Amino acid sequence: MDHPVVKGTTLHCEYVKHLDEFSNFPVRDEDVWICGSPKSGTTWTQEMVWMIMHNLDFEGAKEDIHIRVPFAELSWAAPHDENSPHHARDTLGFIKKEYEKGPVCLKTHLPWQLLPRDIQEGLKKPKIIYVMRNAKDQIVSMYHWNKMLYGYNEPLEKFFEGYLKNECK
Repeated sequence: MDHPVVKGTTLHCEYVKHLDEFSNFPVRDEDVWICGSPKSGTTWTQEMVWMIMHNLDFEGAKEDIHIRVPFAELSWAAPHDENSPHHARDTLGFIKKEYEKGPVCLKTHLPWQLLPRDIQEGLKKPKIIYVMRNAKDQIVSMYHWNKMLYGYNEPLEKFFEGYLKNECK
């Protein structure tokens, strides 16, 4: 399956359907955006940032991380149906609803050039935490993730070649 390339980034077809909405997504200065490539440590960062923002609320931290720190693309990336929880069916709508409660922390794997216009143009300045990981470690982690989740069974070398050609999921 060929994946479209948008502003230099290979995307799953489902993502392309939502890019206009995401580009115009309302951004607020008081929010925290966790940005980084898949398998770079963004989920660990979500946990740490949420705990800091909520004064080490260990009881509240028992709630699903995708509710406490929504992954902006979750509803585009994961299979779901009308019985799925709101945050999995319509993540951006869920985040807008969370805005009513105060500052929000959210995560995205999209690169700078695909973030909302208000961020790119400097109209809004949320706190942005960019998470990086040694590329070798990230690729090995992504390889094992694809083996576990998608049944990928090619050797690491082939996966690495695909990664360099921007062909990975």
